[in-house]
Amino acid sequence: MILTIDIEFLDQTSKEIKKLLSLLKKHNAKATFFIQTNQISKHKDLIKLISKNHEIGSHTENHHNLQKIDKKILQNELVSSKEKIKRLGIKCKGFRAPYNLLPKSFFQISKKIYEYDSSQTSFYFPFRYNYRKYPNKPYKLSEKMYEFPISNFTVFKFPALLSFLKLTYPLIILPRLDKKVFSMHDYDLKKGIFDKNASFFVRFMQKINSGKIAFYILEKLIEKQEKVISCEEFLSDLRDKEQQIQ
Repeated sequence: MILTIDIEFLDQTSKEIKKLLSLLKKHNAKATFFIQTNQISKHKDLIKLISKNHEIGSHTENHHNLQKIDKKILQNELVSSKEKIKRLGIKCKGFRAPYNLLPKSFFQISKKIYEYDSSQTSFYFPFRYNYRKYPNKPYKLSEKMYEFPISNFTVFKFPALLSFLKLTYPLIILPRLDKKVFSMHDYDLKKGIFDKNASFFVRFMQKINSGKIAFYILEKLIEKQEKVISCEEFLSDLRDKEQQIQ
């Protein structure tokens, strides 16, 4: 399983992130943390701590909906967020868009900045998008660019999201997600609602089975996997296999 975590509320979730790091260490699990970089100045030590064992990716500077900003601002969001991470001495290879929404010009711009994107999804998200026909595993977009879409599981194409597992717990069997991308947010791990401006459905998903129960569900999911790795590790394996074929 490729584990990815979107970090958007670090001011409120730093304690949960430290607890998450302990959980991942316990199970020898690795992850990619996509960080909203306008929070970096307040949390440099924590981000450096994360980077010791895990990958750091960009989740933009300001968490704008990239489909609603002009090309110049989009360019700045992609470049400045990566540069802030690099200033901490951390390599930044990957990107994930806020809300998993990409403008048409995204890949034309991003292929010059990042080695992979992990914004696409392969499932239906109410009132936002329906991408069930998209690929369900990482694939190559171009000679130098890869896509790590957030996956689905079962024939019903349930989303591989911690928020979905929280919503359905304990009614659904936790899946094996070999070579698939699983995603979660920092606020999944803390009790309560954190984005009060979100839609009612999103606020409900934030609140239900949050806190200790969310940690429990996540740990049980990790225990079911043969291996839990970051996007960077999987990308390295992909490239090694491509070189062997050549």
